[in-house]
Amino acid sequence: MMSDGCGDSVARAPLHVRSVADAWMGYHGHMVRPSCVSAAWTDACSVRCPGWCWVGQLCDMESMKIDAAHTRASFVLANTKPQSVEGLGDIVLLLTDELQPLWRATETELRQQGVEPPFWAFAWLGGQAVSRWVLDNPHVVAGRSVLDFACGCGMSGIVALRAGAGITVGVDVDEVACVAAALNSQRNDVTLQLVCEDVVGRCDLKWPDAGETVESLLRQDGEVRLPEVILAGDVCYDARLAARVLPWLQSMANLGVMVVLGDPGRKYLKTVHMQLLAEYRLHTTTEIEREAYMPAAVWRLLPESP
Repeated sequence: MMSDGCGDSVARAPLHVRSVADAWMGYHGHMVRPSCVSAAWTDACSVRCPGWCWVGQLCDMESMKIDAAHTRASFVLANTKPQSVEGLGDIVLLLTDELQPLWRATETELRQQGVEPPFWAFAWLGGQAVSRWVLDNPHVVAGRSVLDFACGCGMSGIVALRAGAGITVGVDVDEVACVAAALNSQRNDVTLQLVCEDVVGRCDLKWPDAGETVESLLRQDGEVRLPEVILAGDVCYDARLAARVLPWLQSMANLGVMVVLGDPGRKYLKTVHMQLLAEYRLHTTTEIEREAYMPAAVWRLLPESP
């Protein structure tokens, strides 16, 4: 029997990044103001921490987190360059053409060992396919709430906002990815809210209303308000990841969420209960794929029969 994908998750304070300004302000719920930044600047950000404190409080521990955020933003800017993605119009993202040097730099400069590859620095085929499909079908997201799952550089969420989406949130477990997505959001003049948290298994999301901060997404109480659309690109490249993510995405489809999945035919994609929406031939880099142009498909997860 397939799991419903809705299980308990470990509670911890998530990272919320509403803008590049936030990306430079702190991590894991500690949205605080460094002493070198004016109060007026932080007032403009208007960020409330989930059950913690208002912006403006500062301690040594939080200063260290601010420094870490500053370091991550500087690292992204120093190791990428603005690039357009074929087929996505005038959208420009901070990307790289070389995997191994950036991977090594991530470990060295950010003092992290055994880190995942810098997925956030590439426009992966699955994400490209979803983004192209959204541009071709803007009515699907227009005015609707959108979750860009495993958002990486934020490409699909940014495209959705350009297509007229309502409140759009990107989630990723990689803190550097969330900073990169925030930088890309600003570069493309949209407001993609970011949460660095593992949301797989969470079927009790509380989508923020207009005027609410993204902290509401993971509250343990209150009315469940799921996103209307979930965009997911390239989440089936690993057996364990696919075994966790696909049942959760299916459970969200069963709850009435429109789940759109982009994939270039990865080994662990299972298309049961899926409807083929479109196929594309997309440009990529041989740093991460076999060929410079490869096919990718867009699927919709259909609700399972009772």
